[in-house]
Amino acid sequence: MLRKQYKKSETSKRAILDAAYKLILEKGFERTSVKDIVRESGLSIGSFYHHFKSKDDMLNEAFLKFDEQLTDEAIARYDGLDPLDAIKAVLLAQTAYTESMGSGLMSEYYRALLQNKNRGAVNPNRAYYLTVEAYVQKAQAVGLLDKGRSSAAITDFLIQGVRGTLVDWCLHDGSYSVTEKVGLELDSYLLPFSQ
Repeated sequence: MLRKQYKKSETSKRAILDAAYKLILEKGFERTSVKDIVRESGLSIGSFYHHFKSKDDMLNEAFLKFDEQLTDEAIARYDGLDPLDAIKAVLLAQTAYTESMGSGLMSEYYRALLQNKNRGAVNPNRAYYLTVEAYVQKAQAVGLLDKGRSSAAITDFLIQGVRGTLVDWCLHDGSYSVTEKVGLELDSYLLPFSQ
């Protein structure tokens, strides 16, 4: 019985996030109300507030959907790469996911993130952080990256570099391919740690 309730709860949460994503892309974050979201999802306002404290809280969680793409299958593909290429692949996959959301939505996300105490995007226990760090550790183990630096510090540096480029992309209203730019910059992000 509890498993059935959990599954129903997760299904309604996913419906809200999917509806919000669709509407925010169409109308923008500010012009999308909670009422619009629940109408689109076919659920109630009570369902929305059961899952989220606010629209900003919902936006924070929607951004973290990238972590769901780090499935066993995706990890198996990354494992087939050289550790440095795996690091780049994970960072580029997250960047491409972000770019698919659009610079307007990402600008709203960063605004909400700065105002919200629940900053899940910068949680070092996120699947995204842990995946990058695992490949940093593999690169260190085979002598491709400096073993004298902590894997967590290298991971933070790499993710901060990508985040900085994403913010720049938002500031330029998405006028360039951020995925392409990050792809060109990744070697320079890794350079201070290369052996």
